[in-house]
Amino acid sequence: MTLRIDRRLSRNGFSRIEFLVVIFLVITMSTLAFVALRKSRTVARTCSCQNVLRDQGIAFYSFADIDPNSAFCTGAYDYLRDGDVTKYSFVADGLDAVGIWSFKGDKLPLCLENAAAGNESLNDLIGHKEQVNHCLLPEELQKRALSGLCEDFELDFNGDQRADSGSIPGATPERIAIVDEITAKGYLTNYVPSWFLVRTDFRMKTDDAGNEVINNPTGLKQLGSTAGPLTILKLDSSPVLSNLIPLIADGTSITQLSHSLKSRNLKQNSALVATMTAGPVHYNPETDQFVSFQDQQIIVPEDLTQYQYRPFCQDLLPTTDQPLGNGGMDGHLWMQDISAWGTVHQVDKTWQCNVLMADGSVKSFQDQNGDRLLNPGFDVNENSQTGYTNGKAEVMIIDFFTGPTLAYQGSYPKGTFE
Repeated sequence: MTLRIDRRLSRNGFSRIEFLVVIFLVITMSTLAFVALRKSRTVARTCSCQNVLRDQGIAFYSFADIDPNSAFCTGAYDYLRDGDVTKYSFVADGLDAVGIWSFKGDKLPLCLENAAAGNESLNDLIGHKEQVNHCLLPEELQKRALSGLCEDFELDFNGDQRADSGSIPGATPERIAIVDEITAKGYLTNYVPSWFLVRTDFRMKTDDAGNEVINNPTGLKQLGSTAGPLTILKLDSSPVLSNLIPLIADGTSITQLSHSLKSRNLKQNSALVATMTAGPVHYNPETDQFVSFQDQQIIVPEDLTQYQYRPFCQDLLPTTDQPLGNGGMDGHLWMQDISAWGTVHQVDKTWQCNVLMADGSVKSFQDQNGDRLLNPGFDVNENSQTGYTNGKAEVMIIDFFTGPTLAYQGSYPKGTFE
């Protein structure tokens, strides 16, 4: 028997159609592989950020173990408000006091996913030509700005724009070289601590008329008007559970670096984050602005203090059932301004922000309206100049606490602590 083989079936090579099909399959598989690789890389960086925050939590508790006041840190990375960042900052604590971070191994409190290169206080450290930085520390703490690598920087202590200390003017090559050394040694971060962590609470007093008022002569970001860094005692005595108290989170870009720094390849105009969140504010829809506490502002009027009313005891923070909350005694809903935190991690089609809580856990929260921020429930105008797109509450008290004080006496929704 003779087998007849069709030449068309036995030819070598591919037809044009088969070749195009193969090319299409290769491109499709390559695209899918690239998407999977990019997604896995993003997930890995997000997990890396969460691990850095967990390590930062260990650093906070390790420092509290050795601090005389059991404080979680010496302060924010804020040269003018807290002092020399190589001696008085949560970054310095982690590097030098407890050894969690190491500049030699590049294990630092930095999120690799964040486009921001560092903190806005880098510009304060660099300084400005023909302008002397005004130190904002209270008089009894001004020595904090005169130690470490910054001890020779010119500083104005009384606000007259004249140098009262130091010999190195701002924005000079010598000064920039020292700031370069500071960052080279690992004193750098792009995470933003909460106002709770670095300021704890505002100061209050009773005025001559018997009202309980704010004692805030210098502003809520300054140490002189607050209780300073959070302590174990303050945390334990708070009615708010530690797993609801945010300590530090991913920062959003708010300004740009004034001069390049060679050591870590920080280019001029690189994005920078804030030194801390802004503390308690309320929203004024008429001016479309946040309003902070003013000095001598009445919180509990005299006629209610006699009935032992406590600050904000009638407030209700936003909940699913009451998304607008309730402003209580003064009609203003006071909450933490957390607009310095940003959703820097893209996971699938959403953006999220990683937040370290006071119990050491790390939680992730999603931006729900495209502004890349987290709104705790401020009922802002559409496309508000505050940065929030609208008044949608993206985090509520059941997620993490954004009330005005850790000594909060207001209402909690049922199930918050279950």
